[in-house]
Amino acid sequence: MKKILLALIVTLFILNCFSQTIMQASIGAGSTSRSVKIYIKTSAPIGANLQISTLQFDVAIPSTFTPVPTVTFTANTAFLTSVPWIISPPVIEDGYLHYIVENSGNPTYSKLDGSETDVLELTFAGSGTTTFSLVTLPDGGSGATNGRGLYFCSSPTVNSVGTNLYFARPGTTVFNGDSYRLSGNSGTQNGLGTQISFATLGAPIVLPVKFTSFSATKKDNDALLSWVVENETSLVTNYEVERSIDGIKFDKINTIAKSTGANNIYNITDPNLSTIKNSGIIYYRIKQMDINGEFVYSSIQNVRLTEKGTLISAFPNPATEFTTVKIDVLEAADATISLINADGKQLQTTTLKAAKGLNLKKIDMNNLPKGDYLLKVTLGTDVQTIKVVKL
Repeated sequence: MKKILLALIVTLFILNCFSQTIMQASIGAGSTSRSVKIYIKTSAPIGANLQISTLQFDVAIPSTFTPVPTVTFTANTAFLTSVPWIISPPVIEDGYLHYIVENSGNPTYSKLDGSETDVLELTFAGSGTTTFSLVTLPDGGSGATNGRGLYFCSSPTVNSVGTNLYFARPGTTVFNGDSYRLSGNSGTQNGLGTQISFATLGAPIVLPVKFTSFSATKKDNDALLSWVVENETSLVTNYEVERSIDGIKFDKINTIAKSTGANNIYNITDPNLSTIKNSGIIYYRIKQMDINGEFVYSSIQNVRLTEKGTLISAFPNPATEFTTVKIDVLEAADATISLINADGKQLQTTTLKAAKGLNLKKIDMNNLPKGDYLLKVTLGTDVQTIKVVKL
């Protein structure tokens, strides 16, 4: 059975190539406590503006790791310019979750002088601690097509070698096994690889705490806030309670220390709401802080100071280029938003599947003349209008 290290897998793929200049990869710590960087380098300097058929990274962690983290990435545009990257949902193979990050099209990369160059930084959102590696499964694993999914080649002069895929850098441990074999300029298969290759990042990555619930409830003239978290590590220091009267700008109103016991349930009261706002909605969110300065937000919850079913407003107002309609509803509904000029002519119409709570929709006013306009919002039999001024 194929094996895989608990892992961030990088795979670098292109067809029909054979050369003497070798491309290798490695891994390092990222710019935050929960991110990693992927590096590549060549064994000799190569010219500028060479074209890559495909550049693909296979990102993996153990399938037993829960909750399944989401992954975002930032590309080094100094290395690859104008490259649309995509990431696929994770799939399980050999007990691990694999995320495929790859470019589309045929990108051109800048000159490689033989020193390491970072290609991507990946940031993981979830909770818990794990170790990441770059690994290559023998012959690409069962998910690869003809075993060609786990190597890189950019041209007839540059490619990767299945027994020398990774290079060592500070903080990594490298093993270059026999992961695949090629023969001839066509890159045809000449036997299957039998060993895993890897570059393992020594320091584990701590993913942030997970909010399992957060609620805000109005009782008399107070807001009762309650939240529950999982996987509180020693890095967590405190929670900041933030409030907003418009759902956009939030201000810190309180700080709650991390619980010293096993109970990860937190409660706080925000009193005297009428002194903050007479009507409408007040919004809340929780910001979890750790000792490294990293933080993660909860979802946004709100309390209503009135019983009106739908509340709408727009910002900025007056507007110059765009205005954003804010629609706050008690229940999910289909909304229609119409922009009407002073003569009653309907200029724009857009629809929105409004979820319960706050919804935002940007309206383009770039090409409209200066003057007064009406925004009409329709949800079933509920119709409301607001005036918007274009400067």
